[in-house]
Amino acid sequence: MSLTANRGNNESGMRIRQFFNPMEIQSIDPLWSKSLKPGIEKLLSGFYNEPNFETLYRAAYTVVLFKHGQALYEKTRELIREHLNEKVRRRLFGLSSAEFLVTLKQAWDSYEKSMDMIRCILMYMDRVYVPERRVECVYDLGLSLFRESILFWTTRQYFTNSLLEMMTREQRGENIDRQVIEDISLMLTRLNINEGDCCDEDLQKKCFRYFFNNQVNTNSI
Repeated sequence: MSLTANRGNNESGMRIRQFFNPMEIQSIDPLWSKSLKPGIEKLLSGFYNEPNFETLYRAAYTVVLFKHGQALYEKTRELIREHLNEKVRRRLFGLSSAEFLVTLKQAWDSYEKSMDMIRCILMYMDRVYVPERRVECVYDLGLSLFRESILFWTTRQYFTNSLLEMMTREQRGENIDRQVIEDISLMLTRLNINEGDCCDEDLQKKCFRYFFNNQVNTNSI
């Protein structure tokens, strides 16, 4: 980020240079459509090296500085929600139970990395607008949207089917990928979701008996 130092009267300070025409920042729309929206879309799509982070940070900083923080927050929220609903959901729709868990974990890994980068771009909004309005910071907003648009949209059905299929396959003597289940459990923990949010009580009891019996059998060998 380009900074200039102002020194005078034995005081020193740092300020971000004026990078945009004042006419452009009377509204968020020019900077949003030309810079921020396409940049965030690329990050959400996994093109992590393409956006110019300095340009995006300066654009977001300027928008918030000129009192358009609410518009930036709302547009960012809707853009992320649109990505989850229209792109991530499509990747999960119609998959078999086993494929669903693997694809869900891949989608989560990519999304988490994207949100970490988006948080860096919108750091000034997190520091100024978020505490003033007492709303979720950008990263936590991303977690909430993933829970709402992906997990609570489809996970109860697919998660239940996947676990039941896994137990049935192993009981038949097939090898299963336990690492996938562990990874999904870590994801749910990261999202601060209890198992009860994703599967019903009867299934939890079945899973407990299944894993307990499997552990006993393993230890007895």
